[in-house]
Amino acid sequence: MIDDKRIAKKSESITPINSRVVRKKSGLVKSRMPLKPELKRQQVRVQIGGASEDSFSELFSAIIKDVVKDKYNLSIVSSSHGEELLELAGKDDIDIFIFIMNNIRFAAACPVEDRLENSLKLITQIKTTYGRPIIALSGLKEDSSLIARTKLVADFYLQLPFKNDALKEVFEKCLEIITSVADCLKRGSKRAWDIPPHNRALADRINTASGKRRYKAR
Repeated sequence: MIDDKRIAKKSESITPINSRVVRKKSGLVKSRMPLKPELKRQQVRVQIGGASEDSFSELFSAIIKDVVKDKYNLSIVSSSHGEELLELAGKDDIDIFIFIMNNIRFAAACPVEDRLENSLKLITQIKTTYGRPIIALSGLKEDSSLIARTKLVADFYLQLPFKNDALKEVFEKCLEIITSVADCLKRGSKRAWDIPPHNRALADRINTASGKRRYKAR
């Protein structure tokens, strides 16, 4: 005869299949991998030179923010004084420069023509030193010799008054340039890159940061 007490005792020691499955599932929930942290956005620092009026500065800032949206961590600094612009360029590690040449003022009072010439000298010095993208604007006639020289130094030139879409377009191109630079710095140990734009100062700066002569200006 079968011992009923032994059968009952044995059945008590067997864990029901359903309960084991439940515990296994709950274990998976507890051990679920944590969510990936949000990727850090690239910092973009913009300097606006010569936006003397608040409305002018607000217009430029609004256009820039419309292009950047939430893709970059944006910061904007501005000044209308040439000496301060040069100081900020070295202190804040600016990525993109925008200069309204007519409105940049200098310590020594001078006629408008000389002020524009000084603005070109400022742009040339900043471009040579830092190699970052520059957008220059002025109200001079397109056939001016000073404008011709400005176009040789600045990456982009716009005539005043300008269309908002024109500024958006050139600013987007500036973002492409600095993004390429950031990519070069990250991947420089793996392969050599050509640096846009055709600019020796920028290539030299990237070479210095990477510690190797890997990059050449186009």
